[in-house]
Amino acid sequence: MGVTILAGRLITRLKEKAEVQAVKDVGISNRDIYTVRLAGLLHDVGHCFLSHASEIALGPIVKPVMKEVEISAKPHEFFSYLIVSNPYFLEYWEKNIAGLFPDSESVPSLDDISKIIVGIPPSDDKRYLQDIIYGPYDVDKLEYLYRDARTAGLEITYDIERYFYKIHIFADDSGCRLAMEQGGVSAVEQMIFSKMMLFSFVYHHQKVLASDILVHDIVMELLHEKNDRIDIEHPTDFLKYTDYDLFSSCNVGTTDRYNKIRDKIKNRDLPKRCLVLNKESVVNLTTDYSVKKNWRRLLEDLRGLPSTRYELRKKIVAEMRSIDGCENFSIDDIYFSFPKAPSFDEAVHGPVMTFSGKIAPMGDFFDLEGWKTTYDLKKLKGYFFVTDKYIDIASRVISRFLEAEYSLVFNENAKIQAKVFDGSKAN
Repeated sequence: MGVTILAGRLITRLKEKAEVQAVKDVGISNRDIYTVRLAGLLHDVGHCFLSHASEIALGPIVKPVMKEVEISAKPHEFFSYLIVSNPYFLEYWEKNIAGLFPDSESVPSLDDISKIIVGIPPSDDKRYLQDIIYGPYDVDKLEYLYRDARTAGLEITYDIERYFYKIHIFADDSGCRLAMEQGGVSAVEQMIFSKMMLFSFVYHHQKVLASDILVHDIVMELLHEKNDRIDIEHPTDFLKYTDYDLFSSCNVGTTDRYNKIRDKIKNRDLPKRCLVLNKESVVNLTTDYSVKKNWRRLLEDLRGLPSTRYELRKKIVAEMRSIDGCENFSIDDIYFSFPKAPSFDEAVHGPVMTFSGKIAPMGDFFDLEGWKTTYDLKKLKGYFFVTDKYIDIASRVISRFLEAEYSLVFNENAKIQAKVFDGSKAN
C-alpha cells in the first residue's frame, strides 16, 4: 500500500507541474494515474514465502525462464508480471474490477501494468509511468528504505517532500522520462546513503545472512524431495505456499532434513560464524595479481549456482570428518554466505536537469563509485557458519582448506571478526 500511496502522490504532483509549466507532449490522464497506482499495488504480488529470503534461492531457477521471454527483472517482479498478464487474472479483472472505474476511458490496461512492473515502458511517450515504479527515481525505494529501517530500529532520514518537489518530466529521443533537478540531488544523496546504511546494518548483517542460507536449503529440499503436502514441479508452484505452509506444526512428513532445517529457523537456532572474510583480511591481495585472481575465483564459487556451493560444502565436510571428534560433521553443519555489494548503477545514470537546462548523469554530482569502492573494502563481508560445537575446529580447518584449494591466506582479522581468539570462541 505504501508504494501505491507514494506513486499516486508523485504522479499527481507531476500532473500539476506539467500543466503549470505547459510541458509539451505530456498529458497525464486519470487512466495514467490509475495505471501507476495499480502497478504500485501489484508490483510485489509475486513474492513467494519469506519474501526476499526465498528469492535468493529462486534466482538461479527463474533466470533461464526470464531469458527465454527476454525480461530482465527480479524473480518476484517476473512472477508479478506472470500473474497480472495471466488470462485468468484478466477474466477476474473484467468481471470484478473494470466496472469500478468512473468511465471506460479511465480503465487501466493490464498489459501496461504488467510491463511497468518489470521495467518495460507502456510506450515511449509514457516512459515516466515506468520510471515511477521501476527506475532510478522509483517510489519503491522511498517506501522500503523507510519501512525496513523503522522496523529494524535504524534511524535514517531523507527529504521526501524535496524529492517530490524537485522531480519532473522531460522529453528526449527515448521518450518522456523522469529527471531530478540539480537542486534535488541532495535528496537523492540522502536516499543512497540510507540504502548503504540498511545494507550494512540490516540486509548484510551476519544473523540475517545465516537465516537466509537456511531458507535456501529449505527451498532446495522442496525442489528435490516430493511429498503430499508441498509439491514443486515448476518455479511458479512456489506461489501456492505461504510462510504458514512451511512452518506449521501440521506440516510434517516431508523429509527429516526439511523438518530439521525448518525447526532451526522457527527456534532461531542459527549456525554461528567461525570465519569472516573481506578484502582487508586477504594477505597480499593488493600486491599480488595471482592472489587477486584466486580471490575472485573464491567469490565466484561462494556466490555460484546451488550445485557449485553444495560441492564446496561437501569438500569442507570431508576435511572436517578427517579430524578426531568430527566424524558426524554433516552438510547441515556448514554454511557460507558472501553477498554482493549494493548496486547503485541506476542512480549513477539517473538523469539530472542542470541549472543551465542540460541533462547530465547523477554520477557527475557526487562520487557514487567512491562510495561503492569504500563499501566493498570496508563493509562487505563474507561468512563461514557452523554448528556451535564445531566453531573452534572449523575456523582452523576452513582456513587451511581455503589456502590449499584457492592459495589464499587470511590474516588474524578473519578469526577476530568472528570472535574466535587463539582457538577459543569468545562469549
